[in-house]
Amino acid sequence: MAAVAAVLLVLSGCSVNGSGEGPLEYEGPEHNAVCVPAVPGTSMVVGETIVAPDGFEATVIDVTLVDARNLKLTEASIAPIINQSAIGTSAYPPTEEAWTLRRDAAGATLPEDTTSNLLVVLERTGDMSGTASSVQIRYTVGGTAYVEHGTTSIELAEACD
Repeated sequence: MAAVAAVLLVLSGCSVNGSGEGPLEYEGPEHNAVCVPAVPGTSMVVGETIVAPDGFEATVIDVTLVDARNLKLTEASIAPIINQSAIGTSAYPPTEEAWTLRRDAAGATLPEDTTSNLLVVLERTGDMSGTASSVQIRYTVGGTAYVEHGTTSIELAEACD
């Protein structure tokens, strides 16, 4: 499927760059692990902070989970950072003002040199813990397509240590 997407991007006039080499940046630690208590069928919100490159706007193609098990991505959106506070993890739906200002991630334009909150709504789908090694974002900058993996691994579990 990823190969088909890459071919379609090339045919559309965009070049493709590999994971981790694009100008979009994730803020925060190089690697972070988040565990959120959740019973099967529960939806939770997990967010990461992303920064669009200086001098260029970025356009999101799509957002997916990497190595997901017992975890379903039901929504991906972009929200503003309000008062320097981003949504990290939250019950669904969050009560923060930024949640009401979110927009679909797919097709969203991130203005140059802006910081945004990439939010994913995740549902734990099985009796075992729901996990993903990261959130992947595909986007374009100046006609070149990029793939970035987030810095946070995610677990939705009965109990977290």
